[in-house]
Amino acid sequence: TATATVVVGAAPIDAVDDDLSGTPVDGTTGGNTPTVFTNDTLNGVPVTPADITPTITVDGGLTGVTINPDGTLTVPAGTPAGSYPVTYQICENLNPTNCDTATATVVVGVIDAAPESFPPITTDGGTTASVLGSDTINGAPATTANVTFGPVAPADILGPDGNPTTDMTFNPADGTLTLAPGSTPGDYSFTYTICDAANPTICDTVTETVTQAALPALEANKTFTLTDNGDGINGVGDTLNYTITIENTGNVPVSGLTPADTLTDLNGASLTLTSGPDFASNSAGSPAGTLVPGEIATYTATYVLTASDVTAGGVSNSVNASATPTYPPGVSGPATINDISDDKTPGVDGPDPGGDPGDDPTVLALAPIAPASGLSVTKTTPKTLVKRGEVVPYTITVSNSNAAVVGPVNVVDILPSGFQYVTGSATVGGAAAVPTEAGRTLTFGGINVPAAGSVTITVSALVTNSAPAGDNANIAEVRDPATGAPLAPAGKAVVRIMPEHVFDCSDMIGKVFDDANNNGYQDQGEKGLPGVRLATVNGLLITTDKHGRYHIPCGALPRKFGSNFILKLDTRTLPSGYRVTTENPRVVRVTPGKMAKINFGAALTRLIRIDLNGAAFVAGKAEMSEELEKGIRYLVQTNADTPSTLRLNYELRTDSDKLARARLDAVEDLLRKLWARHGQYKLTIEKTFMRNK
Repeated sequence: TATATVVVGAAPIDAVDDDLSGTPVDGTTGGNTPTVFTNDTLNGVPVTPADITPTITVDGGLTGVTINPDGTLTVPAGTPAGSYPVTYQICENLNPTNCDTATATVVVGVIDAAPESFPPITTDGGTTASVLGSDTINGAPATTANVTFGPVAPADILGPDGNPTTDMTFNPADGTLTLAPGSTPGDYSFTYTICDAANPTICDTVTETVTQAALPALEANKTFTLTDNGDGINGVGDTLNYTITIENTGNVPVSGLTPADTLTDLNGASLTLTSGPDFASNSAGSPAGTLVPGEIATYTATYVLTASDVTAGGVSNSVNASATPTYPPGVSGPATINDISDDKTPGVDGPDPGGDPGDDPTVLALAPIAPASGLSVTKTTPKTLVKRGEVVPYTITVSNSNAAVVGPVNVVDILPSGFQYVTGSATVGGAAAVPTEAGRTLTFGGINVPAAGSVTITVSALVTNSAPAGDNANIAEVRDPATGAPLAPAGKAVVRIMPEHVFDCSDMIGKVFDDANNNGYQDQGEKGLPGVRLATVNGLLITTDKHGRYHIPCGALPRKFGSNFILKLDTRTLPSGYRVTTENPRVVRVTPGKMAKINFGAALTRLIRIDLNGAAFVAGKAEMSEELEKGIRYLVQTNADTPSTLRLNYELRTDSDKLARARLDAVEDLLRKLWARHGQYKLTIEKTFMRNK
């Protein structure tokens, strides 16, 4: 017996459309879809790969798609996300013309995890934006709602040294990264994976970088205590004890720490510390000049107050702390940093203007006091003899021997009878002042007298016609402004008004003449020299008339027994080439009511210049060389009868000033000794020195 298979016509083949969207393919990596043969049949039963041959007839836009013998479709890597209708054909192997077609809907999903460009964290630690900022899923922004994060392992978060760290943490709820305060500067990395929340097989992995910036910073603070010197007064001799703390408030170590101190009085004058700043300690034990983050260095300094400090109202001190940061490899920042100290003295420091919490100097203000002793008053005037109509200048000096400023006090000036204050003439400490006037009493209020110092007040008074003759006392006092009580003995200045000046003056007359024969006397025919200026000791200037004459009415008010009157000729006003042949200045004794005469002679004389240096003398001595002495003797003999002026000029080289003067004196002595025997006129000798540079 036998069995035979008989085929009658073609067996029916049926390719059924498939929806494969429930199993998307990762377009980034590519992959296979589920088989499209699930619903396809041949002769009423499911097809098998051995019975059919599949081919792609229409790719539906899915470029590069292929169909495998098992009915799976292979999607190439890099395929964009989307839904693709791919048409395929299956044909019976035994009957290749027995075919059918169907369409399979293929969905491609694409997820892209891209790194962010996070700006460096410029605070001490901080939180980034979400790492999903640049990530996409199927071309749309990735969010915590449409993607899921893969588990995070310790090796996924690395510090600047490349080792796992806990200084940075990840929050999957919002996708942010957080650096803890105190984190080492540098780059931190985080590697994460995101997957399609609806299709967990579609994933992507990326590494983010977060940079903690270097934040070098210092915080300098200063406090002080005051040690009294035993007098119970905050003032001269007391010691300021300063404590300076400098904290490394940054996140990198520093070296080369230097506290530069600035000390001034409250008028801005520069001062110098008595000691310091001296290093005391570092809180973490680092060597002097270096600080790790969070470490505090302590320095000390002292200053002993002086009288000028107290007078200025106190002192102000600040420190400018500077250092060099040390950065990890690959990290950069400023080469140096600094901070100006803030005053943290208890009971002194307060809110700074504008809410600024620092950079205010440490100030010790010293307020004036008003003790019952230690003040003195003096009053002086340069004029002891005056006449009516004259203005008398007075100087009042209030001195303070206390170690602190005294004040405010009133300084009262009581003018003599017949004396009138010259409005606008008063000054206090050199500055114009306006006293309160009550008759002859002038009051200067609100005066502060410096510690161990004084205040000077000047006033001028006019001597009126009603001023009595004789001694007139001007009284100055320092008084308590509250009670009016004197705080020190009064100061007194006395001026004398001489009676009947017209009888007690001494007039001056005289002439400046051309002393042709150089004998110091005006001889017959010797004319006067016009336009020559004369000066008195009190500043009066007189010019001779066209005949060389001058007249000083009431040039002096001599005392009863006479006084000396001095008059000097200004040699610069003589005609060119003229030199004085008489004494200059000249002194004459004057008596009340008597006229005095002072003449000055001047002549046009020949100038003989003798230039000398050390070579003309015995080495190291004031003794003249034999050649020099011979030359001087010859000079005297040849010029004995020709009016001349000798100018001795000494050139200083290596000689001392003292030796040079001694040598010129020796030459002058010899000249005058020889002149006494040979000279026919009065010899004028001028001495000058020239320094060889």
